[in-house]
Amino acid sequence: MVGTTTTFTDAIGKDDLDAAKEAYPAARLHYERIEPIAESFGDLDPLIDMRIDDATDGTDFTGFHALEQLLFEKKTLDGAPALAEQLNENVAELQTLIKDVDFTPLVMGNGAKSLLDEVAKSKVTGEEERYSRIDLVDFAGNVDGARYVYTALRPALLEKDAELVKTLDERFPALVDLLETHRAEEGDAGYVAGSPYVSYDDLSKDDVKALAVEVDAISEPLGQISGVVTK
Repeated sequence: MVGTTTTFTDAIGKDDLDAAKEAYPAARLHYERIEPIAESFGDLDPLIDMRIDDATDGTDFTGFHALEQLLFEKKTLDGAPALAEQLNENVAELQTLIKDVDFTPLVMGNGAKSLLDEVAKSKVTGEEERYSRIDLVDFAGNVDGARYVYTALRPALLEKDAELVKTLDERFPALVDLLETHRAEEGDAGYVAGSPYVSYDDLSKDDVKALAVEVDAISEPLGQISGVVTK
């Protein structure tokens, strides 16, 4: 995450709007994989990931989405360098703090469920990346993070609840395979520079519904992980 964020902010520092826009999706992917951990550090997650709706009562709009708005909606880098510097500082602080986190099975299991809840709340709805429309990148990041946790805990789960493992072994590939049907390359309809997936705006209502159904199908069994591994 530090590396991809630096690539993103370096492009801003060089006043290269197109390069910054292209670097944005990779930085978002890495953040979305670890978001539940960032949320455990008080104001750090809002500083990195707040929406404009959160910038009320005198709160400054800052972080990834403030930069996203400048780049993709306003199509300018005016004011972006200061926001980029602040983002780098907050990401560096996260990197420092995360080294001292005790990643217990309970923390991991709850984090995996939180990631899939995020998918249902703001990725499938297209709410989060409202300027860039790269919501499927965030979707993939959340799924990657949840799948990583499941893979790490799978041996312990297998000993305690083989049926739950069987269910998740089926549901994760089904969700990933469906997401893969929305991949795009340069020249394809709906392509967004730097993103491996189509723009959210390119999805039909049926596409969104199908993704939501798969997320619902995996959310309930995934929510059982913490209880099983801590028995």
